[in-house]
Amino acid sequence: MTVDNASSNDVGISQLKKALMPDGLLMGGDYFHTHCCVNVLNLIVKEGLKDIKREVLRIRGAVRYVKASPSRLQRFKACIDPQKVQYKGFVNLDIETRWNSTYLMLNVALKHMPTFALLEMQDHTYVKELRKGKGLPLPGDWEYVCSIIPFLELFYNATVRISGSFYVSSNMYMFEVFGFRKKIKEMCKHPDTCIKEMAAGMKIKYDKYWGDPNSLNMMLLIALVLDPRQKLKFMIWYADNHIGSDEAKCFKDKYIQVSIHFSMSIMVGLGSLLLTHKKTDPKELDNLIPMALIHSTSQVKALDLVLK
Repeated sequence: MTVDNASSNDVGISQLKKALMPDGLLMGGDYFHTHCCVNVLNLIVKEGLKDIKREVLRIRGAVRYVKASPSRLQRFKACIDPQKVQYKGFVNLDIETRWNSTYLMLNVALKHMPTFALLEMQDHTYVKELRKGKGLPLPGDWEYVCSIIPFLELFYNATVRISGSFYVSSNMYMFEVFGFRKKIKEMCKHPDTCIKEMAAGMKIKYDKYWGDPNSLNMMLLIALVLDPRQKLKFMIWYADNHIGSDEAKCFKDKYIQVSIHFSMSIMVGLGSLLLTHKKTDPKELDNLIPMALIHSTSQVKALDLVLK
C-alpha cells in the first residue's frame, strides 16, 4: 500500500496490518507499506530549493511583471523576435510552494531570454518596477538558471513518469530511486558552489528516506528485476558500483532471502487454492511443495538466463 509520509498514515497502516494478520499479508506484512515515491521526491527537491537564490527571484520578478496585466503581456509579445525565439508559448508565473511549477517557469523564461532583454530596452516601466524589488535579471542569473535546469528536469520527468495512471509503474519505482541517488551524488561534486549546496540539501532529505539500501522495499526490487529491460544484472551492477562494499553484500544477500521467501509464499498460496477449489486431500499437500521445489530447482539455470 502506497501512502504519503504523514504520521497519521503510519498509524493507520499499523492498525490495518494488525487487522489483516496473521494470514492476510504476504511475508508477514514486512513490505506491505511503502512511502509514495512522488511525495518523497517533492520533499527532496523542495529541500534543495528552500533557499531560493536571488538569481531565481529576479527572473520571477520579471515574469510577474509581464503577467500582471494584459497590456504588459501585449508589450512582451511585441518584443518576441521569431528569429531568436523559436518557442511558441508564453511565460507563466510559478506557484512558490510547488517546485515543478518553478521549473516550468524557469525553463520557459530561459527560452525567452532575448525577449526580456529587448523588453528592458523598450519598456521603461518594466525597468522602473523591477528596480523597486530585487532588480532586473542579470546575465549571470540566466547562466545560473541554465546550469540548474538539467538537474531539475531529471526530477520533473521522473515525477511525470511515476505519476502515470495508464500503465504499470511499480517496476519504475526503484529504478528512479537509484537514478536520483546517482545524480545527486554527481551534483554534490559540481564545481559550481550554488549547485553543490542545492545538491547537498537534497542529499540530506534523500538519505532520510532512501539512504539505507537495506531499508528499501524488496517487493519493489523484485518488480524491477522482473522488468526485462533491467533484470538482475542491473541491480547487481548498481550495488557494486554505487553502494559501499559491505552494504552492497548485505543488500544482495537480503534480496536473495526475500526472493526465496516470496517464491515459497507463492507456492504455499497455490497449495491453499488447490485445497479450497479442488478439494485436494490434505495428505497430497505434503508432497506438493517438495515436488514444486524439485521442479523449480531443475529450472534454476533457465530462470537465471531469464533474469540475467
